[in-house]
Amino acid sequence: MSADNINISVVIPARHAAGTLGAQLRALPRQKVTVIWEVIVVSNNSTGRTQQLVSAWVRH
Repeated sequence: MSADNINISVVIPARHAAGTLGAQLRALPRQKVTVIWEVIVVSNNSTGRTQQLVSAWVRH
């Protein structure tokens, strides 16, 4: 997928967001859209499980 093909970018600020990030990431694929979209998670030096949640979601 090329950046030229992306129609929507979903940007999630996620500083120490392990408590809510999983639900947000699980909800995104259930959206009814007909365009190509991407997710950008901005984790500004988060500690805890934020990065692990994002990595697991990308692999899934």
